Amino acid sequence: MDVIVSPRKHGHFLSYFELIKRKYPDAAWVVESNAFNLFAGFFKKSRFFPCKKNRFFFLHGELQVLMSILARIVSPVSSIHVIFYNCLSNRSGVEKFLINFLFVFMRGLGINVRYLEVDSFKKYSPGFYFCKNISDPVLLNNINNADDSPAKPSSVNVLVPGYIEKRKSVIEIIQALKELSCVYCHLNFHIRVVGESDSQYIGDVISECNKSCSENFNVQVLNYRISDQELSEYFNNANIIMAIYKKHYGSSGVVINSVLYNKAIVFVAEGVLFGYAADLGLQGLPRDANKGEIYRYVSKLINSGMKAQYSTIKKSEFLTKHSVEHFLDCL
Repeated sequence: MDVIVSPRKHGHFLSYFELIKRKYPDAAWVVESNAFNLFAGFFKKSRFFPCKKNRFFFLHGELQVLMSILARIVSPVSSIHVIFYNCLSNRSGVEKFLINFLFVFMRGLGINVRYLEVDSFKKYSPGFYFCKNISDPVLLNNINNADDSPAKPSSVNVLVPGYIEKRKSVIEIIQALKELSCVYCHLNFHIRVVGESDSQYIGDVISECNKSCSENFNVQVLNYRISDQELSEYFNNANIIMAIYKKHYGSSGVVINSVLYNKAIVFVAEGVLFGYAADLGLQGLPRDANKGEIYRYVSKLINSGMKAQYSTIKKSEFLTKHSVEHFLDCL
């Protein structure tokens, strides 16, 4: 019996669900955000059977780690796996020590720990050497993998995809691009913001969009979760993709998919994304998620023709590392 436990089934998790189903199509799923219901659902599905054929998978967080330890106590011969995703970059020294100790302890119990996107602080974290690293997979399918954008684009087509919230710096992006449109008045600026949103913040975004600006500047806000097919089309039509997040230490599907579509990417290289920048050979990225840094870097991209900042070789190596096949093989 395969039992997979997850705190929710939306956002990034929805994509993981679809991928994991490919490898374990008959697995029983326990999906609950409430801790008590999650525990109850797991023990109901697993039935406490100490069977060698049982495989238990726990996705994502601290609660799932605790459940995996309890599952080991209840079922000492079952195969138990944890996929953990919580960056250490923003942790205190005590928290880092405890997490490292926890990973060593779990490995001693025979629990297979997979860590989703080990960040650049791994070398300071010996506990990670008891884990198996899994890279976030590509989640879109780019059929036309060629870069057919013109040598000298006549417009700046910017895509800002993902959940729309204050942490994503959408207003700062719009403000920076407005100022750039006044400088590069020979270019048309088309900005597309797509995704579900924080209800209060989306009002601020729309208010910023409605402020007067140059005639060559246009913003479209699509405030809903779009399909992968529609998102794929928007990636194809853009020449710059924005993944500017405040205090973000994890990975980014937006960055991964931007590489798939061979697009110029703008992001702050912190945590896991610091490793992404190194893998792709990117330098001079925004140092912070503010208007000035966004302005500086996008101006640099415009002056260089808005081409992808990484080589074909770097792109190929990066996508191989982040392939769906590699993700499934690591499960």
